[in-house]
Amino acid sequence: MKRVWQLLLVIVVIVTLSVALLIATLTSPYATNIVNRYLLPQIEGVRSAEKATFQFPSTMTLQGVQLNDTHQTYIELLEAHVNWQWSSPSQLSIPSLLIAGLNIQHKAVINELSLLHSAQIDIDHIALRNVDLAIDGVIARNLSLQLSQPVFSSDSTYGVAKGQLKVQLEQLYWQNEALDNIYLDMDIFPSESKIYALSFAWNKASFSTQAEQQGDTWRLLNTQIDKLTYDQSTLSSVASSSVNWLQDKVTSIDNLAITNSHFYLEQDRIEDLQLNVAQLTAPFDLWQQNTELSLDADNIVWQGELWLSPIVIASLTQDNVNIEQLSTQLHQGQINLSGQVTPSAINLSNFSVRGLKWHIEQASQLQLLHQLSTQYRDISIEKAKLSNVQVIYLATPNLWQVSGLDVEGDSLTLRSDNEFALWNGRLTASANTLNAFGLYSAQPWLATHNQEGMWVIDDLYIPLENGVIDTKANMDMSVPSRPWDLHVDGFGIPSQTLIEPIIPQLNWLGFGDLTMDLSGLGGDAAMFSHSLTGYSNLDLRELFLVSPAGEFAIDTNLIELRFERGRFSLPKSTLSGEGVAGVIYGEGDLLSPEHSQLMFELTHQHEAQCLQITRDIVNQRSQMQLGCQ
Repeated sequence: MKRVWQLLLVIVVIVTLSVALLIATLTSPYATNIVNRYLLPQIEGVRSAEKATFQFPSTMTLQGVQLNDTHQTYIELLEAHVNWQWSSPSQLSIPSLLIAGLNIQHKAVINELSLLHSAQIDIDHIALRNVDLAIDGVIARNLSLQLSQPVFSSDSTYGVAKGQLKVQLEQLYWQNEALDNIYLDMDIFPSESKIYALSFAWNKASFSTQAEQQGDTWRLLNTQIDKLTYDQSTLSSVASSSVNWLQDKVTSIDNLAITNSHFYLEQDRIEDLQLNVAQLTAPFDLWQQNTELSLDADNIVWQGELWLSPIVIASLTQDNVNIEQLSTQLHQGQINLSGQVTPSAINLSNFSVRGLKWHIEQASQLQLLHQLSTQYRDISIEKAKLSNVQVIYLATPNLWQVSGLDVEGDSLTLRSDNEFALWNGRLTASANTLNAFGLYSAQPWLATHNQEGMWVIDDLYIPLENGVIDTKANMDMSVPSRPWDLHVDGFGIPSQTLIEPIIPQLNWLGFGDLTMDLSGLGGDAAMFSHSLTGYSNLDLRELFLVSPAGEFAIDTNLIELRFERGRFSLPKSTLSGEGVAGVIYGEGDLLSPEHSQLMFELTHQHEAQCLQITRDIVNQRSQMQLGCQ
């Protein structure tokens, strides 16, 4: 027994001396030779080191490491904290590994480094520092990386199934696009990764976000974008693909803040945008959100119009946008509104326009109004006010303009079930000047209201240079047949305005006095044509026919047009003067215009020249000939 204890004592002494000898050797100048000869051959992918040092008890530092590849890849520094597995000498446990000063220019180097997670090495923490990479057009500069508690798997993205990852990167360049100052802090889990911080710069813009992975998609938590210039016309294929990827993979954004940014789309643009929005969900449809939104910008081009200094504060719920504030400058005017919008209705609590000067030179400028008239079935405004508005319409030969327009309205329903009318409320309007249909008016006035379905034009008063037009009317909107009546008294109306719409070939001077008293049903065209009843009397005075030969005075008697349940008659009325002879007459039924006629015939002869005109006013057919038979 004594010999056994002596033998054990000898073995312990030998082992102790061996360990001490190994440590002494590794801490001696011979450490480099020992590491290159005995240790590195156990690590697949590593050939040699220029210098090796060991710091008791477990820190191994290698300098000038040569990888075992055909490209002679060089690592400036490799430092590892090593736990020796004495029960399995070929198995290394490395709590911490640092790789610094590495330039990777070939895929094979990646493959060599990937051998570090082979079965022979168990690594708890990997750090990369001062790493540059240039492979297949991808360039990464000054990469620093920390990966803790990694679980490697060839089936996982980038070969890592689990782990805690931090990345800092000076620049990542690919296909003419560069991301600068990249920082990433995330936990990697299968289908449940979490990004605690991601930030980078692109095209002088900065981006930052947090995110959570949900299967194959992502939820963004707090996303900030600053100084972005997004130009759709110059967007690269890489950037465009990235935008498409985000649209496919991002299902929601908890908070989004965009500041000092510009967006240039195919037809629209927005400059110096400040946007804050919460709880956005995919698909990013305006009507499918439950969010709060605030927006302001220097300017927006939308629907072909330039909107200056827009401000929007709104809350969105399913199929509803509650606009707390919308203000903007348009055509030198200020627009403010608040209210609610749904996919089929606009219900505003306040709408005001001040100082607008709108010159409409092309019909396309009315695109927004056309959209309102087709997209929304119902439009109402609780309080409306327009002040000092000017509109000049130049898009068609029938030019018109109004200046100094003031409008006030209360409890207005302007569109119901896809039909424009004053369905409810009270409205007054006045203007400094009105030019339309060949008329010039100073201080025209309109007062109208609808109460319990009865739409009443209390007064439409249009002063003229030499007369006035005064109109009163009403229509019962509460019944499908829409019974209505109209009364017009006008005197001093320019003759050209009265005659040109029905006889466009000639020019006239003079004035007309007009009296109309009509009634009927307005439910549809058939009701109107079957019910029109009343009269329209026109007395033309100081009338002159203007021709290249001069001005010719014309006398005419009263033109009396009568209607009885859609049937009309116009007793023959003559026009006579020096070298002028004419007549207007006719009868018929509005339900059968093809069997009706309202004829105007005129012969004008001066010296050797003669002109004959015949026009069927109902069917809008004309015949003109030079020379008289």
